[in-house]
Amino acid sequence: MTYKISSSDFEDMVQASRWNALHNAAKTMREHGGGFAGSMAEAWQKADKTNKTRIEEAFPDLFFRFMGESDRSYFGDKIH
Repeated sequence: MTYKISSSDFEDMVQASRWNALHNAAKTMREHGGGFAGSMAEAWQKADKTNKTRIEEAFPDLFFRFMGESDRSYFGDKIH
């Protein structure tokens, strides 16, 4: 049996994977990062979608530093 995934389903799966990668990075930042990284992670976790994006764009290096290598593959060289 062959399954076909529509392009919109594929995009939804990629977007969910990207969000999961950011969530995992923020969790790791809170647990293992310094004071600044932990504070940025806490702010990201509490933020609405617009402010999450602002934090991600301002501090992509923090997210990439605390993100697993396989999770980085969803982003290429930049978060947005």
